[in-house]
Amino acid sequence: MSAGAWRELDLLVRRRESLGLARPQPIPVRTLLTRGTLIGGLFPLLVLLACLVLLLQDRLLARQEKQLKPAAARYDMVQQRLTDLVEQMDALRTRNRSIAAAMADVRSSSALVGELTQLLPSEMVLERFQVEGSRLSVDGTVLQPNGLRTINAFLLQLAQSSLFDPKKVQLEKAEVNATSGDLASVMRFSLNAAFRGDAAVLTRPRLDLLGASGLATRMRFLESEQLLP
Repeated sequence: MSAGAWRELDLLVRRRESLGLARPQPIPVRTLLTRGTLIGGLFPLLVLLACLVLLLQDRLLARQEKQLKPAAARYDMVQQRLTDLVEQMDALRTRNRSIAAAMADVRSSSALVGELTQLLPSEMVLERFQVEGSRLSVDGTVLQPNGLRTINAFLLQLAQSSLFDPKKVQLEKAEVNATSGDLASVMRFSLNAAFRGDAAVLTRPRLDLLGASGLATRMRFLESEQLLP
């Protein structure tokens, strides 16, 4: 068989004739190479184009980031200033409320003196009263023979006051001291009472009646400034 004769060899000729099929035409090698080259080169070209697009996009984003950096820095600075300002305002508001609460405190004001004066029975004398934190301590004397009854009445009056916690008004001690050369005697007593947590709020409408006009004026001013609950 001569060189290249195998190309003319057709073993399936009768099979095609029985099926009515035409003999396939051979495709030139150059055409196959051209097709293979085009198909094989298309994928790398697409990959290269994608890389170019990504590179251009990355450079564009980097340029935009560089342009936005000063604005972002200014925004962060302004945001930090606003945060600091809010914190300062909160601290100032808290301090003002603390000052206002101290100014409105009825425990060490003329309102307390006015309340004790109004509640004190005529048979009783207060020798000492002292405010220690949230408690009032009282020492005094009361005339006999009804001293204990008078003290109990005073305790009830304190328990009904807007200044004191009714559950924490209590008598500490009471003892009789006879006066020498006289049938009369006096009873000495000590008591303590805890202030209500909302004493300032409950007593506010009564300040003028208690003779605490200055405190009442301060309270009205603090209320107008919304510094009191």
